[in-house]
Amino acid sequence: MISISFEKWHGCKNDFIVIQGQKPENQYLLSSLRRQAPLLCSKTGAGIGADGILYLRPQGESHELLVINADGSLAQNCGNGLRCAAAFLWKAHPPREGEEVPLLQMQVGTSSMNLQWVAHQERESCTYVMVDMPAPEGNPVEAKEAAAELKKILTQQSVSFTYDSLEAYTVGNRHLLLWGPDATESTLQKIGQAIRGTSLSETYNLHLLTEVPVSAHGNEPAWAQRQVSEAYRMLSWERGVGFTPACGSGACAAGVAVLEKGFAPRESWISIETPGGPLWVQQRDHHGEVRLLGPAVYVYSGLFFL
Repeated sequence: MISISFEKWHGCKNDFIVIQGQKPENQYLLSSLRRQAPLLCSKTGAGIGADGILYLRPQGESHELLVINADGSLAQNCGNGLRCAAAFLWKAHPPREGEEVPLLQMQVGTSSMNLQWVAHQERESCTYVMVDMPAPEGNPVEAKEAAAELKKILTQQSVSFTYDSLEAYTVGNRHLLLWGPDATESTLQKIGQAIRGTSLSETYNLHLLTEVPVSAHGNEPAWAQRQVSEAYRMLSWERGVGFTPACGSGACAAGVAVLEKGFAPRESWISIETPGGPLWVQQRDHHGEVRLLGPAVYVYSGLFFL
């Protein structure tokens, strides 16, 4: 039995158990974390409670981030987790007064991303972090196939749901974006339960999106209010987790889909409203990286045993 120090963080209420790996690394730690993830992440009172585990390992001058979903599977990317991991590292080694906060480089799966400190609110233990995420890749053929499979499943399960369009994007993780007015949590729960155990739930993060007025957002930083031109509400059902209050890579996919439709100028930010709070997305170049900006909030630290 070994003791593991951890910190609890959340990004727009998408919450994580954050663990810092050490050298030499315990060769069994990752496999143990994956096996124990369902118990550690349980929100029934049996575990710490989280949507996933962030396991940071040093990799030269940068860091490798392994994102373990609540069911023990590995995620290929995690925008909210990346921000929490960066804020965790900055908290452990804070810059001296007047010193510029260094950029961080982090590897998740096959993607290497830069993370930048934007602002810090000491009272809320909240750090705003900007991540340069890989450009989302759209796949119309995949979207058509997924739409047919979803229609079949919902018909079999007698779930009534209509949407205007469905799009498939990959941002490390694979996402299905369903656009329409029927974007409610109760609807998402019904869809999520219907697809549970199917190839759709094992492959995609699924998101319901609907447009909302930009003026409805009163909790955005002053700089964001001046630059946001479009706003959308997003509800997420994530592979290996289920309903989550936010999804960073899904927000990137949604923001780029809006830009691809020509609904907003490239220099502006797209606000993605989630149940856990707002995220902001910007992609200045058509095939370029996507800026994802949002909060990372420290909750508490503790110890558990494996």
